[in-house]
Amino acid sequence: SEDISRVRQPAGGDDDTGAVKEAVAALSEPARELVILRYYNDLSYEQVSEVLGISRAAINGRLTRAKRKLAAYLKRHGYPETSK
Repeated sequence: SEDISRVRQPAGGDDDTGAVKEAVAALSEPARELVILRYYNDLSYEQVSEVLGISRAAINGRLTRAKRKLAAYLKRHGYPETSK
C-alpha cells in the first residue's frame, strides 16, 4: 500500500488536489489501495484484478462504494456536487 502523500498527481491537478488526497487518505486501506491503483496509477480493471487477486466484478463494486465515500467526504468538507 502506498502513502497517499507520495502518490503522483493525476494530469491536470489543481487547487482541489489536496482535498481529494485527504478524502482518499480517509478511506479504508483496501479501498484506498484500489483507488490509487485504478486512478493514480491508471491501471485497467484487468491489471488491478491481477495485482489484488480479485475479480473485475469485485473491483467494480468496491470502486463504486469508494467513490460514494469520496463524494460524501468532499461534500462534508464544503465541496459541492457537480453534474456531469
